[in-house]
Amino acid sequence: MIQIRQLSFAEVTGSFKENGYFYLRAGLYAKQPNGYQEIKTIDTISQISSGVDVTKALLQRGSETISGFIASNLNKAPAAEKTYSYTDLIKIDSVEKRNLKVYNTSRYTDGLYLTYKSFCDQVPDAPIIVTNNFIDYTMKTPGENGKLKKVKSDKVYAVVYQGQAYIATKYDYYLLKKTNDDFFFTGKASATPSAVGMITARAFFGILGTLAASNAEATFEMKIDHLNGDFIRIKEIVDPNAGKYDYN
Repeated sequence: MIQIRQLSFAEVTGSFKENGYFYLRAGLYAKQPNGYQEIKTIDTISQISSGVDVTKALLQRGSETISGFIASNLNKAPAAEKTYSYTDLIKIDSVEKRNLKVYNTSRYTDGLYLTYKSFCDQVPDAPIIVTNNFIDYTMKTPGENGKLKKVKSDKVYAVVYQGQAYIATKYDYYLLKKTNDDFFFTGKASATPSAVGMITARAFFGILGTLAASNAEATFEMKIDHLNGDFIRIKEIVDPNAGKYDYN
């Protein structure tokens, strides 16, 4: 059985060329007497550029990627021992989240998190000290020599202060909220199609069709991809105050 988790095609037309993008996230499973076992997963993006229409080449690339993924793994034995029921696979996101500590607690551990993994495991990489108040972004952490070192938001993944989680980007720290078993935040992101080379596949496909090419930066409602911690753009937020904290 092949499970298609995300399948996206997109084209962006520039002044002198067209860029086509194909994104696939899927899993291949072997049927066993008591359920299904994972053989292989794929999470990939392809880009095609041309001075003419890229549609045909883009569709062919997508077809080749899907058929190649299936064909190259059909004769392989399952790579994992875990067995899933058909119902498990229908709600695979929820099943995966049950193994991630941050999705199964309402009490977040104060500290600095350099990576999504450490945030997911709720094991801080360093303590934080707020010298004034959080709105001034004056969080500091002990450096190698024991002196306090200011924390820059573009160098970390997240922080938890007084039990509240904040996601960190190169622009700022943003309040992280959990709704229906997913984490969301509202914050600024680079968002033009010309910036696609600097952002992830999930980020790019989340903004296509919502932006004018002249909009270099925009504020979005974003969701955390539970598999890798990437930011998935959900929708653009016009309100310039969106995502700011209420400290009262």
